[in-house]
Amino acid sequence: MPATSTAATPCRRPRSTAKAVCLSAAILAGVPALATAAAEITRRSPDDVAGQDLAAGAEFAAHAQGDIVTVELDLRGGKRITARIDHAAGSVRLRSLAAGPDGAEAPAPVGQADLRALGALPREFPELPSGTARDALEGLLALLDEAPPGIVLDVDEKTAIRSLCGVRRATGTYTLGDLRVSARVAVGPCYNEANGCLGRCGRGCRSTSVAGFSNPGAVQRFTQDCLNHDLCVDRTGDALGACTDEFLAAVDDFLLAPDCGSLSGGWTDNLGEVWRLVQRAGGSVRGTVTLPRCGRLEVRGRHEGSSIALTATEAGSAGCPARLDYAGRFAACDAARGTVSDTGNDRRLLERGER
Repeated sequence: MPATSTAATPCRRPRSTAKAVCLSAAILAGVPALATAAAEITRRSPDDVAGQDLAAGAEFAAHAQGDIVTVELDLRGGKRITARIDHAAGSVRLRSLAAGPDGAEAPAPVGQADLRALGALPREFPELPSGTARDALEGLLALLDEAPPGIVLDVDEKTAIRSLCGVRRATGTYTLGDLRVSARVAVGPCYNEANGCLGRCGRGCRSTSVAGFSNPGAVQRFTQDCLNHDLCVDRTGDALGACTDEFLAAVDDFLLAPDCGSLSGGWTDNLGEVWRLVQRAGGSVRGTVTLPRCGRLEVRGRHEGSSIALTATEAGSAGCPARLDYAGRFAACDAARGTVSDTGNDRRLLERGER
């Protein structure tokens, strides 16, 4: 098990505390703060981003090379937080470090001043190009959005992530001392607060960059480890303490698990039209839709939060629409309801899968 002297957790707080899933966000910011937008961007490419907020005393950088992304957050006093995310190996190495009198670095606590500096940084960087570097930077800041002052980060996690995408009910398990507790519960559903989004890696179902929220609103990661932590927190009321093991197990899930709400894949609407879509980093969508009598149209659009906006063009057939505008919202990760503007606002249901 990864070593750590204290731990926050990546899942949620009890539902009684304003619906907080603290998943991954549990590592580092005890006082959520609005993004000040004071950060100065110094490098901006899909594989290499960097910037600083001199007033807050924080610098950030993320670099992607192949399947490996490294992120570094530098703070005053020679303290830094580093993360190495290996997508191919499914591993995360996360540390908080400070230089000692001899110049050698060693694990160090993240204090209240460090949390304030990190809280001044934005949680999302729309001015940066989409890519794995930006994704990793935003993901780490989200992960560090709730940890208590004094936490020492020394996590080295490499486990098989068990995604709960498409799973409606699952059994979560956690330990309280020598007691092992299991409960079978409804997972999620995506973007729906009714069940507290059980199993989601992050705080809330529809998180945005608003103060105190972690993950981008479009991201819906549901995993077994995040579910285990959610249930432990609901039972104990403490994100750490007896739930520390569950928190540590969920760290890699928060940064590496697949997005259950991604539009990538095949979808079929209630008119028998097949949509084949690819969602890219940042929520942009590309693909095609095949109309039964009109052939294939090119699709462009966006997925933002629970909202979907798609435009299909270039049918190229007589008697067929030159353009279809679909606007809808996710009803669950595998279904969306909306309307098509060019057909009298016809109600349209998209369901994941090709029939």
